[in-house]
Formats: sequence, structure tokens, C-alpha cells
Amino acid sequence: MAAMADAMGDKFGAMFKEFDKCYDSHGSYIIVNDKELSYMPDDVTIPEDHNYRRWFYIYYTPENAKAVRDGMKAVKALYEKKNSEAYYRIYHDGFGQMEHYYLVSASAKDEVDFATTGKENEKVLGSFEERWEAFSQVMDYASRMEEYVGEMRPDLSYAPKED
Repeated sequence: MAAMADAMGDKFGAMFKEFDKCYDSHGSYIIVNDKELSYMPDDVTIPEDHNYRRWFYIYYTPENAKAVRDGMKAVKALYEKKNSEAYYRIYHDGFGQMEHYYLVSASAKDEVDFATTGKENEKVLGSFEERWEAFSQVMDYASRMEEYVGEMRPDLSYAPKED
């Protein structure tokens, strides 16, 4: 932000004065990308046009932490065994969170692409019984699950120039 403040001069401070008028509260928390549980092989990157997201929050109690983590590993192992092309990232709660959870983040071009990819992935992963054998190792220990839909906005992103 220092480079931006230098470039903007007095306008930088004025921008935050205006911002302060409508910013009356906030929360601070951290989530952590869990590469061990994510199914994103090293050579896979999310295509630029895959800005649609589905986020699945899988909550658990502290007593079930190990069981849920082991279940997440079982799901990843199924995806690896079947060479699935439906990739996902896993994040877990960190500092400032009131509950423990894993966040599964899956991307697609749009809702139709997500549904189509999901149906194709069901076939790749095998029968319902085979899929449920892995997924139940998570869901049997989850206290609840929430699903959200959204879209990334790279046009609103700020990334400093690299030297």
C-alpha cells in the first residue's frame, strides 16, 4: 500500500476519510490454505475464466477434528485414484474464528459448467456406494455444512508490480 500512497499523494488520505464514513465495524480472522488436503496437482492452475465459485463450509467439533481431517484425506485419495479433473482447494479456520471448519472451494466458468463438471465427476469417481464410502468419512463427523455461491472479481483486484 505504501507505493500506492506515494503515487496518490494527498488523495490517498482523502480516500480513507471518505471510506471511514461508511466503515463502522469489522472482524479479523485468518483462514489457511491446506495444500495437503487440496486436490490441485502441481501442474494445475485455475483458468482465468473460471471465476464462478462454490464454497462448502464443513463445520466440526474439536473432538472430531482428527476424524474429519482423515476423512478429507480419504476424499482426496479417491480423487487421486480416479484421476479426477474436478479440482478443489481446502482451507481451514485459523485465528479469530468462533468455530472449526474446513472450507472447500471449487471453481468453474459458471453455474452450468459447475453442474456439468459435477455430473461428469460423479461418473469418474465411481458408483454412489464408492463415492459415499469416502465422503461419509467426512460427513459422519461434521456438525453441519453450509454452501455459498459467488464470483471472483479479478477486475477489482490489486497486485503490485513485481520488480
